[in-house]
Amino acid sequence: MQITLGAGLTRPQGRRVEVVGIPEFAQALRDAPVLPEGWWSPHVFEGDYRDSDRWQATWCIALDVDQDKHEVLGAEMATIIESAARRGAISGSIFHRTPAGARIVFVLEGECSDPDAFDKAAAGASYAVGEDLRELGINGLTVDPKPHRDLARLYFLPNCFAKGTQRRADVYLLRTDPYTLEDLAALLPEPPRPALRSVSSSEARFDSIERARRYVEKMGPSVEGQRGDDHAFRVACALVRDFGLDESQALNILLDWNETCQPPWPDQDLQRFMRSASKNGSNPVGGKLNEERPRTSQRASSGPAQPAAAKPSLKLVRAWDVTEEPVEWLIPGFVARRELTDLSGDPGVGKGGILASWAAKVTSSSDEGVILFSTEDRLGHVKARLRAEGADLNRVLLLDIREANSNPILPGDIDLVERAVREYRAALVAFDPALEFKGADLDSHKQQDVQLFAASLGNLAHRTGSAILTVRHNNKSQGVAAIYRSAGSIAFIARARMALMANKDKENGGRVLSVVKGNIGKDSTAMSFDIHEKDGSTVIAWGQAVSITADELVNQDPKKRGRPGVKVESAVDLLKDMLAGGPMKVADILRCAKAEGVSRSPLYEARKVLKVESCTLDLHSAWRLP
Repeated sequence: MQITLGAGLTRPQGRRVEVVGIPEFAQALRDAPVLPEGWWSPHVFEGDYRDSDRWQATWCIALDVDQDKHEVLGAEMATIIESAARRGAISGSIFHRTPAGARIVFVLEGECSDPDAFDKAAAGASYAVGEDLRELGINGLTVDPKPHRDLARLYFLPNCFAKGTQRRADVYLLRTDPYTLEDLAALLPEPPRPALRSVSSSEARFDSIERARRYVEKMGPSVEGQRGDDHAFRVACALVRDFGLDESQALNILLDWNETCQPPWPDQDLQRFMRSASKNGSNPVGGKLNEERPRTSQRASSGPAQPAAAKPSLKLVRAWDVTEEPVEWLIPGFVARRELTDLSGDPGVGKGGILASWAAKVTSSSDEGVILFSTEDRLGHVKARLRAEGADLNRVLLLDIREANSNPILPGDIDLVERAVREYRAALVAFDPALEFKGADLDSHKQQDVQLFAASLGNLAHRTGSAILTVRHNNKSQGVAAIYRSAGSIAFIARARMALMANKDKENGGRVLSVVKGNIGKDSTAMSFDIHEKDGSTVIAWGQAVSITADELVNQDPKKRGRPGVKVESAVDLLKDMLAGGPMKVADILRCAKAEGVSRSPLYEARKVLKVESCTLDLHSAWRLP
């Protein structure tokens, strides 16, 4: 393979450089001298002069990816696109930055001297890069169409002084295997076939293939280490079973979906998933096509009334056919992936510090991101806290509260949030405080309104695999269980799979993070922590597990708790005697206490005094002494 290196743009004469393979080609671009108006070309010219009528052959396609109007690319966008190139998330062989965007080179398997074949391959390469940018959520960059037409094009070297700008760009190797012209041409989607009959817009919108494509997009990609093979099987089942697509139709959609997977599946694995879905899938064929479509507005018509669409049947699945999903902890014992977690606490107890500590843990131990929708602390303070905790600041995204009306309003803007979660591969997404992001038409004290808000976040966690965390303040209630101390309706905690509370431990000093409710983990987990100063900010110093409950922490003020009354003291003695021989069912305890003249209220107060623990006995709720 050969490239031509030269200098100057007025009929420049260059020199041919022989390269053995793609890595050597990338190295040649890295090592090229810094020349004024320095250029390179992938074409072999007659006499090595730039003359578009006398080019002989080319063995690569170079695409310009530029910002609108060729404006200089901002630092943030440059970081995003370079990060994607380093991860290999962009198609092509070689990548390097340009002032307005990037240049992506597709190296061909052999020399090309057929302009028509070159045009088709270049169009396919351009389409692939455009799809990559769309999947990465990179907006404002477009693939320049000029390389498709100008076969004798020159390109500035990655590090040269061109058009008054001193360029500085790293060269990244995207792929070592060359592309064939046929492979690149096949990337371009086939043009739609003409319809045999006129189809209304509503019918076209609900075409089975398009409906299947949209459904699969909402299912999200498969991710290595997150039961990706099970998820890929479910996607294949949705295509060949739920929507009844044939093998070719399903494979086209599956190939597009595969580009978003991390990492993508080999073609033989995709075909294996489809065969397994056809053979082993239990869903009825075409079941999704029979679901009721959204209703459109009815217009007055002189024709006869159309019969109402039949209601779809219930969607049931055998428990045997469901894939078991073990809990995957992001923060062991407290925060899980694919689940909604609620964290509450009094002002100043350290909730913001806990978020910064967890953000540092995620970004320092993986290549995933964190998104903090925080509205109470200034961005500079949040950054200082993250820096002190040791977080990777390039992978923590903050809501820019300096902009007016920047808050996403939920559940209406849940699609915007999901797009950001997928774009930045966020493992943890926090809303602090959660009620700042609630729609004005929703009442935080009404169960149905809160369920709409919380369900949108819970479903987002299920779809994206991220851990979603809502943060709330405590109310001023005293003498109640911890589950009732958080602001707003109890529906918040009901919908969350883990409910946490941060409190000051007045008896022992320091602070404690405890589990108020745990549907997927222990509800007796508690961890001590404190706040220390570091590098001009504060950090969380985590301690050890402690044996104290959230109920005890919220009712630890002796002035408000008071000395147990006579009835409570009697209940303490009775409960101690009943549990001395071991665990006892709660129903039996209540029945015996009633026979002894001890009512339910002092009995539960006695339980707090004795720090009685919950357990199970013969599949029934039971109590036991600690």
